[in-house]
Amino acid sequence: MSLLSLSNITRSYDSGNGQLHVLQGLDLTVEAGESLAVVGPSGCGKSTLLNIIGVLDRPSSGRFLFHDRDMQQLDEAALAQFRNREIGLIFQDHHLMPQLSVLENVLLPTLVPGAPTDPAGATGAAKDLLSQVGLAERLAHRPAQLSGGERQRVAVVRALINRPALLLADEPTGALDQQSADNLAELLVELNDRHQVALITVTHSAALAARMQRVCELRNGTLVDRPAAQ
Repeated sequence: MSLLSLSNITRSYDSGNGQLHVLQGLDLTVEAGESLAVVGPSGCGKSTLLNIIGVLDRPSSGRFLFHDRDMQQLDEAALAQFRNREIGLIFQDHHLMPQLSVLENVLLPTLVPGAPTDPAGATGAAKDLLSQVGLAERLAHRPAQLSGGERQRVAVVRALINRPALLLADEPTGALDQQSADNLAELLVELNDRHQVALITVTHSAALAARMQRVCELRNGTLVDRPAAQ
């Protein structure tokens, strides 16, 4: 059974000069534990696609199944709960709370009502994950005391804390220097393999895309598979 399936997805917006068609009849199937890069020029709709998969936005038409569950049938409250349970989100900007410590930032998703992580075990799980990404000595640090690469690693751990089935990463290495970007790419691949969490990353980085099992190009509103080595 596929983790998620998008069938004939469209997304249009009112641009003021008529309808702007961003996604047009897009199909995508992702298996559990798979890694996928979505590439394409700026403005082609990559972030729109990620927002739909992350149930931050709804398609104009088409069908979206996640674990055979029809996402269009869920109301906003159910979508929010689903997102917190099943999806981890990583952005180019880490979005860490500056007044909180590393550990407190990681634990934030576990405080949402209905979170799947047992509060009693959340701190231990957070410390274990932070140790896995080399931040065991940074638990009490504030974001301002960390490097850019370290802040992004905290954001990755925060995205994993509720043990989601899917990680969505929107240009996760875009704001990093080359060494930090390479380290983060290696970390994402390692976590994808170790935790068997599916990974979809939108990226302009050929190096990051090449590390994924599959690469799809968003072209004219649809996805076209291409060899990962290109």
